[in-house]
Amino acid sequence: MKSRIVLVSILSALAAANVGAAGLDLEDCNVLTGQSQRQEFDAFVASQRGKARKGDLPARKTLAAIANNRFACYLDALQEGAGWSVIEDSGNKSDAGSVATVSTQVVDAAAIVNSPKAHEALRSAFAEMQSLADDDVAYRNMAAGYVADYAAALPGKEGVAYRDAVGVREVACRFPEALRGDSGKTFCLSAKSAIASLYEKLSSAERSRQEAAGERWAERFVESAKR
Repeated sequence: MKSRIVLVSILSALAAANVGAAGLDLEDCNVLTGQSQRQEFDAFVASQRGKARKGDLPARKTLAAIANNRFACYLDALQEGAGWSVIEDSGNKSDAGSVATVSTQVVDAAAIVNSPKAHEALRSAFAEMQSLADDDVAYRNMAAGYVADYAAALPGKEGVAYRDAVGVREVACRFPEALRGDSGKTFCLSAKSAIASLYEKLSSAERSRQEAAGERWAERFVESAKR
């Protein structure tokens, strides 16, 4: 069965070709959760990790898509229709970034914590998205959103998520022209929502520190997008 809520990543041509060659459907929850083609799936993931360790960006984005798809599958098992999101990535290195669409339905964090597989999938998805947070606003926004939505399931990540969200807000709300298409409005609203959710979870001093860090990142991102 395919989940209706999985993250769909438009992978680079190379990554897409590799998936096709492996005969894998990365929108199929049976594949993603190890119920079918487990050997082929594990081999594909291992190959992508090898490339990612060498700095291959398409491989890193492929791993992030896989991790988020797995989490979406477990979310669907907990509550049908929750967590749906889409990231579109042209694969063009000259692009100002990816674009994303997210659902407003959220599963209670306690339900995730009480489901070991869903909890592990969330932690993995956050780690993969966070590893790309400095490179792409869409992935940075997703990483912040995980913590804003499921803070109780990701303890200790509130600070970095707040920093991520501030960075997204600065880029998307103030410099939307630095982003692809009309994604600025979506990211701006999402970042503001994440900041509001995380605000009371941090001390004033920690908020100030993370806000300054987020703003510095945004300045670098905007300058890079102009080149």
